[in-house]
Amino acid sequence: MKRLLWLALLGSLLMSFACTKPAAVAGRYVCDRDRMPKDTLDLDARGGFTLQEDGATLTGTYTLNGHSLTLELPGRSVPPFRLEGAVLVDQAGGRWTKQ
Repeated sequence: MKRLLWLALLGSLLMSFACTKPAAVAGRYVCDRDRMPKDTLDLDARGGFTLQEDGATLTGTYTLNGHSLTLELPGRSVPPFRLEGAVLVDQAGGRWTKQ
């Protein structure tokens, strides 16, 4: 019984952290690559995203785990971004700066 209560408490704490993390990174990020129009990534506070890249629009959810941000698309794997302050760095070295 104690173990079950401990797991419930731990689960509540993890959920509270998971709910607050997306708000910390929410906003618009613009890629530094030389493209016009610039690629953008909009992260909302509820864990959803909209990516405008190469003229295509993709939407889905994201998760933040420490300094790793992963975009989740149905049936598609996207390499995680590395969070460096107000900058996201993609696997190709592109820097996405928060506006």
